[in-house]
Amino acid sequence: MTDRPLTRDWFKSSRSGASSHCVEVAVSGPQILIRDSKNPGGGVLSFPSESWRQFVAHVKRDAFSGPGGPAAAG
Repeated sequence: MTDRPLTRDWFKSSRSGASSHCVEVAVSGPQILIRDSKNPGGGVLSFPSESWRQFVAHVKRDAFSGPGGPAAAG
């Protein structure tokens, strides 16, 4: 985790609607920052932007569901 970043450009998915149960994301140079929208003054996770890009690509492909996961239950 990192100290609180100096950025104010936090955003969350448009699909989250008015829900406060989300994570927020910000870009800070070569890092992607993640925080809990319910506790914006709390801790912040930091990931290299390439690692974040790969993670999002895997989520979009549903690559994490595996045998018995959410995709198998449908």
